[in-house]
Amino acid sequence: MYGLLGLAAIVPATFFVFFIVAYDRYRPEPVSALLVSVLLGMVAAVAVIGIGKPYEWGELEIGPDYNWQEALAIGLLKLALPAEITKWLLLCVFCSLNKYYDEFIDGAVYSVCLAMGYAGVWGTYFLTDLVNGNVYDSLGIVVMTAFLFIPMHMMAGTVMGYFIAQARKKQRIVNYMLALVLPVLVNTTICFMAMMIVNNWIYFLVMDAVLFVLGILFFVQIYKLLKNDGIRIKRM
Repeated sequence: MYGLLGLAAIVPATFFVFFIVAYDRYRPEPVSALLVSVLLGMVAAVAVIGIGKPYEWGELEIGPDYNWQEALAIGLLKLALPAEITKWLLLCVFCSLNKYYDEFIDGAVYSVCLAMGYAGVWGTYFLTDLVNGNVYDSLGIVVMTAFLFIPMHMMAGTVMGYFIAQARKKQRIVNYMLALVLPVLVNTTICFMAMMIVNNWIYFLVMDAVLFVLGILFFVQIYKLLKNDGIRIKRM
């Protein structure tokens, strides 16, 4: 059972790694560098779970109704800030020391790989810790992890990597700050919405559809920005 739940976290994360790497066709990154970025994300997740102890999952059962203050506090303080600050620090160091970082899109590639390493470990811990023998609840957790929380980390990682790339290109401190602040907002907003509508699957599915459309629009804009910067990316 635990193995199947672990796959529910790892398989979507692996898919998004291949998805973003597919954009990096002009000067593809070596597999070793990609693996290091994924491992850094896994280390970040272990550090947050093992040291920070932000996840008191007894408070995050499937059933309760949260008021907006509780949902916002949990989303920001227990979920978004520990995750994004840790990933941001590691990504800044990794990109600065990485000799293979040689084009604009590399920021997004390494950031998403790192974020998926984080999401895979985090998702596995989240799933196994919440299993209580109830098939319905377990299925709900799998759906939320695979189709909401892991894509959330992918979106936040793409935003982070884009502004890290901008910061390295333009040497402006504001871009480094945006690389942290905007992913925190993405993470907080999605966690907040998920907790506020956790008892209504119709709204949950609507939110997933909206996020899917926004994700497509975001990648279209990334493609246009890369094209404007002279990076030749073949359409997938």
